[in-house]
Amino acid sequence: MKIVFLGFGGIGQETLNALLSTAERRDSLNEVVILCRNTEKYSAVCEDILDGLLAEHLFSRHSQANLPKIVVTDDYRHIDGADVILCCYGVPSTFPMHDRQALLDDHLQLSTEIFSRAKPFIAPDCHIINAVNPVDSISYYIDKILLGSRCRVIGIGAVHNTARLLKSICRISGLDMQRIDASSLKVCGEHGAGLVPLLSQVRTDEGPLSQVLSAVTLTQIATDTRNQGLDIFHKMRRPPKYGPTASILILFERIIQCDEAPCCGSIWLPELGVFMSWPLALRNGVFTPLPLSPNPDEQQQINLAALKLKNIIQGFS
Repeated sequence: MKIVFLGFGGIGQETLNALLSTAERRDSLNEVVILCRNTEKYSAVCEDILDGLLAEHLFSRHSQANLPKIVVTDDYRHIDGADVILCCYGVPSTFPMHDRQALLDDHLQLSTEIFSRAKPFIAPDCHIINAVNPVDSISYYIDKILLGSRCRVIGIGAVHNTARLLKSICRISGLDMQRIDASSLKVCGEHGAGLVPLLSQVRTDEGPLSQVLSAVTLTQIATDTRNQGLDIFHKMRRPPKYGPTASILILFERIIQCDEAPCCGSIWLPELGVFMSWPLALRNGVFTPLPLSPNPDEQQQINLAALKLKNIIQGFS
């Protein structure tokens, strides 16, 4: 399998290190392409990553290290033959930032620049994993405007937002993590202020969460879940990278293993006319939305999030 990184900042670097650190992931790759502007700098970053991996191999009695071919280049022709493309490009962060949509104009411009050059070399069955914020709007732009749905675009966000939901439940309610049914945790809506944690679906060992906790506590959990990403961003003064990296790896594993287990991501929802976070599963090689049963209040929040995203994408030319 061949994977191409478009951009190679913190998330890209962490993802490559994680991919090559695990034998199952590493062995599925035969070529990794880092497409970037500063090839000298990022060649050195790759060398540093390889030093760490090989040092561990040499002195930890691991099995033979089978590393894929790694190419660091600014030549878009190296995209040809890619099975998976990871979008992790971006502009430098600014503080404070109260909404991921603040990045939209800069990242639309970057996406146009990158994909106008990349498009001729992208195969129709290539999977594109987008980590560029605002995830939902940029995923739509890549898929509908630049590529005309000739590829399979999926955005990240819902995976680590689900993890944030679990953290919020435990932190605010005091419930032990083991008492929460992990399979019942679901989020949908915008990766941002319009995120909708489906608290009506969450089950505990004492029954539905909505019957265990008060309405006030449930509201606090929903608000905390939405705000965690920007809170982490402002306190670290850099974008989160471990949560997004885990989201990328989970989607990547679903693809390479043809794993049809339920997951989540920002996906095109024809009935709502937008990309947004949603439970999904890989079906016949294509990520497909799964049915949901939100309560009326959650459905209203979903509709409002979709309306916000529709208003944004109507401005795209």
